[in-house]
Amino acid sequence: MQKARSDQKKSHHGRGPEYKNKPSDPFNRGFTDNISSDDKDDYSQEIRRRIFDSLFRLKYKIRVAPQGEDLNRECSLFTEDLRYLIVGSATYFIDDEYHTSNPEQDFRNNESVQTNPRFMLEDYSIHIVDMYHGALSDTRTFKSDKIFLSHNQGLYLYKNTFAVLSVQHQTISLFAIDNGEFIPLRTIGRFCFEDDELLYSCK
Repeated sequence: MQKARSDQKKSHHGRGPEYKNKPSDPFNRGFTDNISSDDKDDYSQEIRRRIFDSLFRLKYKIRVAPQGEDLNRECSLFTEDLRYLIVGSATYFIDDEYHTSNPEQDFRNNESVQTNPRFMLEDYSIHIVDMYHGALSDTRTFKSDKIFLSHNQGLYLYKNTFAVLSVQHQTISLFAIDNGEFIPLRTIGRFCFEDDELLYSCK
């Protein structure tokens, strides 16, 4: 009688010693609420492997970046209505002859900075992805430029106004986002308004 009660107690509380130190999963989600970055055991590693798939489900899979460009995983902005996602991709030039043979690309105005070998110029593409339909809506390219995509340092979004900061050419390109498209508004740099260049040339 005493032995039977002991077995029942063991079955009720732990189902055996192998479950003694295993973290609880009260919501049956496949992972525990307490996983530390210092945990290196097999159970914690398995949780890290499965946690993304436990929270997210694949809805669409589309090709965004053109051939030869890589998406920056630290660059992403969402429109206010949460319909569109803005991401950036880039490719850097390996051959310096490209620059020497295309000075007009590297120096488009008198405020373009001298190229620095430590910060090679790149071709950039900024994309709008329609998350409702899983489709690429629009793309704007910036050739032979230097735009800091990581952590959205060179991209800014306020409501439906989108700005791109060019470090190479010292300009800010402003766009309106309308129905998933980039609508050019103006470029702020040497001149701020459309008629500034006309007034300057008349002096």
